[in-house]
Amino acid sequence: VNLRAVLMSSPSTIKPTMSLTRETNPLAEYGRQEVIVEGEKILAPLLDRRTLPSGSEIVGPAIITEMDSTTLVLPGSQANVDDYGNILITLIED
Repeated sequence: VNLRAVLMSSPSTIKPTMSLTRETNPLAEYGRQEVIVEGEKILAPLLDRRTLPSGSEIVGPAIITEMDSTTLVLPGSQANVDDYGNILITLIED
């Protein structure tokens, strides 16, 4: 059985909102948590997702928390917050 739906509409008028800037909401660490990565204990800063302005660069290890999820930035990785508040995680090249 196949079921297919097609929606036809005019282009959306909703525009994504821009994230906070560093000037309006400075990055805030609210604690530290011990994590174990590859058998090694490391202290990672705890960051509230709501406090991450656009342009933030977080070098791992770090733990980014929010109401419904937690993001772990591993050592050797970097998280960047884009203009729309997305967290982009990339490996740092040696």
